[in-house]
Amino acid sequence: MSERGKVTKYWIKWEKGNDMTLKEVEKLTGVKGANIRFYEREGVITPRRMDNGDRHYSEDDLQNLLRIKLLWRLGVSLDEIKELKNGSKELADVLSKKIEILEKQGNSYTQNLCRAMQEDRVTFTQLDAYRYLDNINLTKEKEGSEYSSGNNKERIKASHPWRRFLARMLDILIYNILWSGVIAFVFQLNLLRRGNIGNLFDTYMAITIMLFLEPLWLYLLKTTPGKAIFGLRIENIDGRRLSYGEGLERTWGVIGAGMGYNLPIYNLIRLWKSYSKSSEKKSQPWDESIAYTLKDRKIYRVALYIGAHIAVFAIFFTMVSAQQLPPNKGNLTVAEFVENYNYYANFLGVDFGNEYLDENGEMGREGIWRNRIY
Repeated sequence: MSERGKVTKYWIKWEKGNDMTLKEVEKLTGVKGANIRFYEREGVITPRRMDNGDRHYSEDDLQNLLRIKLLWRLGVSLDEIKELKNGSKELADVLSKKIEILEKQGNSYTQNLCRAMQEDRVTFTQLDAYRYLDNINLTKEKEGSEYSSGNNKERIKASHPWRRFLARMLDILIYNILWSGVIAFVFQLNLLRRGNIGNLFDTYMAITIMLFLEPLWLYLLKTTPGKAIFGLRIENIDGRRLSYGEGLERTWGVIGAGMGYNLPIYNLIRLWKSYSKSSEKKSQPWDESIAYTLKDRKIYRVALYIGAHIAVFAIFFTMVSAQQLPPNKGNLTVAEFVENYNYYANFLGVDFGNEYLDENGEMGREGIWRNRIY
């Protein structure tokens, strides 16, 4: 059904003077509810708030959403859309600037669409968004592919599940390495003798690091190490970087709905459900108001991914090797030899009961923390 046809279906409601609910506007525009609320926060639409907290949308709100949807597909930024709405910029000027960019990109269809809009000589509030959105949808149907917008990066919402999964696994591996460094050189514990409980604790500590470090990556770089290797970036739907708070909320959503809080069995269920959603090109619950950009699909990224894994494992083995070096080297005194002896006894897990070699080279009887590396 065309954009105009969708709206005609609900025209009687407007004639009766009734506003529309969020769900109805979502159906009519194809804009997700989270994105609609985002536009409200940005002041681009102003629905009425009822006493019970519900939002009621007018026909003007609907028309503005359709105009935003159209201009966004053409690569117009949200800041420019705001300026168009408040009258500080002319639509013709914005389109002229966009045409110049599109000429360099060789995007002929979008250029022609912008020129056709220019010829209408209308303002933002006069723009007939239905007409051009229908043309875009028709083009998509004829070509059997996604419409190419004015943005030279591919905007995706939920596809490429394997890229996203592998990027996540690499990020988690990096967080594990960071925590292993803390274990080895701050707490001075043997990395090879953690045990089941220790390994479980380490896993949750790595997830905790992810919870607080990943939002920082997204705030500073719009990506994470794993995502950067695959050319993936995460940003707000208007192209702005996520705030730290937005990144924190998103990462917590990934940990809960995506990873099942890493609880046995439940985490596998959540991973499968997340994979299924991505395969069906549906948005994940933590990505409702998020836009992905995929730079390219070049094969060298596979080599980068393999190289990153090799580098991470090399760092881990370097830390393990560093722990196997004795505290004292070269010509040793008795006290230094004793220190090395007790060090390796602890490192290798040799159990002498409560006995240990004292600084004079004699066996003493005092408890020691056997899992500690001095």
